[in-house]
Amino acid sequence: GAFSSLNKYVLPKEDKDFIVRKVTLAVDGSMPNHINEIQHQQYVLKGEAKVIVGDEEYHAKAGDFIYIPAGVAHRYEACYGTEYEFLCMITTKEDKITML
Repeated sequence: GAFSSLNKYVLPKEDKDFIVRKVTLAVDGSMPNHINEIQHQQYVLKGEAKVIVGDEEYHAKAGDFIYIPAGVAHRYEACYGTEYEFLCMITTKEDKITML
């Protein structure tokens, strides 16, 4: 299944160096494996998910920070019986997403 929602959570009016988005995966939802050209910093708000970044697999939970380097494949699976919600901080640099 696809992720439930992707919302621009904070979009500054003046200082546009970065954007914060809130992403929600439904129970048993997922986000497919992909690569971004820009780095991400994420903070888990609630729930649990399997997050795979490159060759590393994490059991992400509320309160965790996750760093995703530019150019590294990553995917998400809300496979622990809970909705998974996180904030995703990105720069405003041009990004290209490659689905794998």
